[in-house]
Amino acid sequence: MIPDDRPLPSNPEAEQRVIGTVLAFGAEALSDAQEYLTAGDLLDPRCVVIWQAGESLDAEGTPIDLVTIEDCLRRTGQLEAAGGRTFLSACLNASVSRTDIDWAASRVKEASLRREYIRNGMGLVDAAHETGTPLDHLAAVADQLASLDLGGRKAGYVTPGEIGPAVIANLEKAVGQKTFTALSTGLWSVDNFVLIEHGHLVILAARPSIGKTALALQIARQCGVPVGYFSLEMTARQLALRLLCAEARVSGVKAKLGELSIPEWERLTQALPTVAGLPIYLDDTADTIPVIRSRTRKMIRRHGIKAVFVDYLQLIRAGQRGQQTRENVVAGHTQALKAMAKRLGIPVIVLAQLNRAAEKQRNARPGLIHLRESGAIEQDADIVALLHRQRKFNVNDPAELIIAKQRDGSTDTALLNFLAEYGVFEDRVPREAPEPVRGLESDDEPEEIQPQLSFDMEECPF
Repeated sequence: MIPDDRPLPSNPEAEQRVIGTVLAFGAEALSDAQEYLTAGDLLDPRCVVIWQAGESLDAEGTPIDLVTIEDCLRRTGQLEAAGGRTFLSACLNASVSRTDIDWAASRVKEASLRREYIRNGMGLVDAAHETGTPLDHLAAVADQLASLDLGGRKAGYVTPGEIGPAVIANLEKAVGQKTFTALSTGLWSVDNFVLIEHGHLVILAARPSIGKTALALQIARQCGVPVGYFSLEMTARQLALRLLCAEARVSGVKAKLGELSIPEWERLTQALPTVAGLPIYLDDTADTIPVIRSRTRKMIRRHGIKAVFVDYLQLIRAGQRGQQTRENVVAGHTQALKAMAKRLGIPVIVLAQLNRAAEKQRNARPGLIHLRESGAIEQDADIVALLHRQRKFNVNDPAELIIAKQRDGSTDTALLNFLAEYGVFEDRVPREAPEPVRGLESDDEPEEIQPQLSFDMEECPF
């Protein structure tokens, strides 16, 4: 047994270096540190208070430095708990360069992981000594111990090209940078009256299994600019398979079952280089607003992304535990995502679920009132698009993309054809007018063309 009086591992010097570097270099340094750390990784309670104040300022879009942190702590009555100006100055004096904050943060993370190992290990020892403890419980505790992340946080995004070989392997086992003002959806009818611009928060909402992920992936695939895609529900491999099947026009279900014909395999093989070259950075590990914001900044710096997708809103974890209602948590998420869109100057497209009431009313067409769990979604969003189809449908019936809110434009209903087998949306009405110019190089207003969008939707397997 480890003596109870043995001190837990810690690295106070590294903690002060991380805090000091955030005070010296602001939000960019905080973003770097968040790749490794959360407030729970810090042992010094003074550092915890300062870290949380920095995250609060960052969420508001307020610059982070010694003055703003001290002012924030003074306003919230936490300056004394943070060690006062004396400790803040000591941390600032201990700061390291931007390039060295990764080293300091990794040392803090290492100490945090060691403490976690000790807590879990001691729990396993105690449980094993209790003869009444079921063996499956001991196995579960051991699994939890083995699953601790040894490397700290890493940039968890990958491109379809990087995981394409793994996707193909699974199937075999079964048998130039642009600038822009408006993000193109790749669907001319939508682009004619929906303008997704820098700083916009766009909500794409639907009931489950209607096709919102399929539509979001298609926009990411066809928009023509680098994008980030955060998935809190599906893995990066699942998303890459969807992209591949959509590009090749093969059935996702048949691909997963290993039932593709030779011509379908040929189309899949031909589509692979195209999908591998897509500038889509898939991240299936970020699950809180600070991490999503941090990794978005990193994607912008490293890859020049022009938009980011979050799939989906209700799965984002609350960063801090408390007695908040679910409505308040979701409202906080939408406010933070809107602030992120404005500050980073890119559109943020967030998928969301509609509540069950959308299916119970007589005409069953959703509206803003059906946005699940928070009225703040409607308030914060610049555009709200509601994807809808009838549960009992005729193959020739259109599905509807209802633009229920557009802060800088009109609301309307668009119709698309949806090829559910492939997870692909198409314009229902052929384009008759030339495609409008969409780019930073053009300040022209888009032509006012009444949209005729439609999509036939089968039960969506995606």
